[in-house]
Amino acid sequence: MLELSLDDFFARFEVQWNSARTSFWKIEARQTYAEPDDPSYKAFLRGDSEQSKALLRERIFAQREMYQRARENGVSFVRIRIVERPITDYMRYEYDSYPFSAELGERILFVERSGIDSARVPSGVELRDLLLFDSEHLFLHRYSPKGELQGAFAVEDASLAKAYAEFFEYLVTIGTPLEDYKL
Repeated sequence: MLELSLDDFFARFEVQWNSARTSFWKIEARQTYAEPDDPSYKAFLRGDSEQSKALLRERIFAQREMYQRARENGVSFVRIRIVERPITDYMRYEYDSYPFSAELGERILFVERSGIDSARVPSGVELRDLLLFDSEHLFLHRYSPKGELQGAFAVEDASLAKAYAEFFEYLVTIGTPLEDYKL
């Protein structure tokens, strides 16, 4: 694994995003994140749900062209959101963003952590935040103890990327679609 700084991770993400041929898969497993400079999260914390949602929509829709280009190239977008009980405030905030991502073509599925069969988790696979392009190019996110994204590990081991792809496919089979899931 190659440890990437945040800037290096974003640069490699852009390269993979622009060269993806079939799929962009994402797992979100953390229940809280630190986003101290995010205006939409600040609005959410103040209790201003409408402002928070408006800012979320604006931020997500700013990526419309990027998603459209990838869709035109036949790339599918699937996000697995792992959920733990009790639901965190951050999870409630994030849940508000998903309909906007779905509008851009993302398929969003929810999986309760308690419902994951540990026998179906391949050796070497951890339940963590990650991105997987074309079942080959894997990035495992790195966070600070507070939950701030610090970078990623680029996985260069094809067999490990394949194991994560198999695990992702399993999660898809047990996931509940956004339109059917309630926190």
